[in-house]
Amino acid sequence: MHEQSQLQIELIKRIDNFYGVDELIKFLESYTKTLHGTEKISFFNLIHYYEALYLYYVPVENDIIEYIDAAIETIQLLQKLNSRENNKYLFFLIGLIGYSLKYNEKNKKTKINF
Repeated sequence: MHEQSQLQIELIKRIDNFYGVDELIKFLESYTKTLHGTEKISFFNLIHYYEALYLYYVPVENDIIEYIDAAIETIQLLQKLNSRENNKYLFFLIGLIGYSLKYNEKNKKTKINF
């Protein structure tokens, strides 16, 4: 077992309690086929990031601060897509990324508006 950051552990628990990483990745790969351009790239990034959570040490607490704009843009994209079809996976991902943002706001005293 590799070392994990505290937020990484929490995200893995949430994913496992949802449907597990394999189901989440299957959904993302399938959904990616319906997307184009930057939307597709965003989904590829999600696939790689959530797979990495299970394979490596991921400093999620630092990533969410360093890539805050990308995280907020991803939430906005997921909200836009979810408004079209109300998908449980998209809704879950919105909550998962939002949880990461709020976690840092609470624990690192970083104010985040999205």
